[in-house]
Amino acid sequence: MATATTINRDEFEAYVTGRGLQLIPNLPNTKELVYGKRVDKGNLKLSLRVYSSITPDGVSREVGADAIRVCLWSIHGGKPLLVSSSVRVHRVEGWRKNLCERLDSWESLLSDRRCVCGVPMIKRHNKKRNNDFYGCARYPECKHTENLTY
Repeated sequence: MATATTINRDEFEAYVTGRGLQLIPNLPNTKELVYGKRVDKGNLKLSLRVYSSITPDGVSREVGADAIRVCLWSIHGGKPLLVSSSVRVHRVEGWRKNLCERLDSWESLLSDRRCVCGVPMIKRHNKKRNNDFYGCARYPECKHTENLTY
């Protein structure tokens, strides 16, 4: 098992700002620093956010509460809607590489399509049928799907 490493605010901020993300100050209901950027895909206006696991005073949270998370948000009905969240990035020596992979994966998942309910659709994979398709970001509340055309 990998050993947890300390990440300070300056080191984390240098990495994510180099990827085009900026600090989102005073984000409600968060106990950590959150960085984000607009990600427009077709007519969709989205926000890609990285939840850092670093408190506002610059200290990494304790091991066990330390995962870095990458989330994609949209506005639906005037309210923020979590479109999707990646696998956590653990605070280990290879965190930069792992975070880079999570950030890069959003480009391949996003579609410029909107579901019948109005939210973004995401590329998904059906293991049983071994095929890709678009599914509503609100799944399981909305189960609308569309075939992927190449």
